[in-house]
Amino acid sequence: MVLKIFLRFVLLGFYSFGGGYVFLPLMESELVEKLGWITKEQFVIALTAGQISPGPVAVAGSFAGFLAGYNYFKSVPMAILCSFMAWAGTNVATIVCMGAIMKMYKKIEGSPFTGYIRHFIMPVVVGLILYLAVKMGISYMISWPQIVIAVVAFAIAYSRKIDFAFIIIGGGLIGYFFLK
Repeated sequence: MVLKIFLRFVLLGFYSFGGGYVFLPLMESELVEKLGWITKEQFVIALTAGQISPGPVAVAGSFAGFLAGYNYFKSVPMAILCSFMAWAGTNVATIVCMGAIMKMYKKIEGSPFTGYIRHFIMPVVVGLILYLAVKMGISYMISWPQIVIAVVAFAIAYSRKIDFAFIIIGGGLIGYFFLK
């Protein structure tokens, strides 16, 4: 199982072109839907753990590896090993791709081809992020207070008047104090 987690996260790392947030819908699809290594609720917990800590996507992936390992082995030390393997597997793709890009950088630096790729990958990334947002909204926001909090958080974030960290902390505090 440890090797399976490592290899799955290597594949996820290679599939996640477009940035870290593209990794999240891929991770949810693989770990929850296809493999059943973690539950939908555990995926949300992994996302939450990531969002309340530095490096949200990396932490979410590592925590998902921890949960998958714990679900399989029922052992915290093995879950920690699985968490490390998930983190390491995800980073293999980064190291390999960055090494290849650095070797080719001078050749492709001013190429119109790279400009076209950049121009058309961004809509794909936005689409994948929206896919996960809608899917999570449908699956997990089951009450009016949750929907209201989501809309208010979006409006505040869109206004750019408050740092995102404070929006996340505020949502957690509202949930803890008012929606017990």
